[in-house]
Amino acid sequence: MERLTEHDIKIIRDEMRIGFIFSSLFLFADLLFNFVYYIEYGIDICLILVNIGILSLCILIPFFMNKNYRKDLDAGEKIVELGKIQIKECKKSYEAGSGNLYIPILGNLFPKLWGSQPRLSLLCYLVINNVRYKVDDDFYNKVNEEEIIKMYFTIHSHMMIGFEQNIHS
Repeated sequence: MERLTEHDIKIIRDEMRIGFIFSSLFLFADLLFNFVYYIEYGIDICLILVNIGILSLCILIPFFMNKNYRKDLDAGEKIVELGKIQIKECKKSYEAGSGNLYIPILGNLFPKLWGSQPRLSLLCYLVINNVRYKVDDDFYNKVNEEEIIKMYFTIHSHMMIGFEQNIHS
């Protein structure tokens, strides 16, 4: 086990953000419901009961969604596992919505209208212990197949938080 770095803490906090976003969606839906209900019927006991239920739900959603992430931050440690790279994969991916409809023949004739191609990006994966992990281009180019690397996981949520080359392999 090793201590969490500032970068690891930032990754965990970024994962915690979705609980608050999900809760705020319920809260805004409740505000919309309150507005419509108030215009139609005024203040009623039904409105108050629904608000109590929705507000308690908005408090409990991030609490339960982020429970393991908070435990990870409180523990302050991460698990180190060694893994052997079985396969390196690199796939082409085109960014959705980045280009117009591309038609090769019309694109050559009218490049401003149909000639914009979508942006190309490379998705690099390492297959380690029969599990595919997405990695950045730099780390993908540093390692080779059949090489043993360090993989870092959080203790309670078992989330992958990073890779490192094993110097002693």
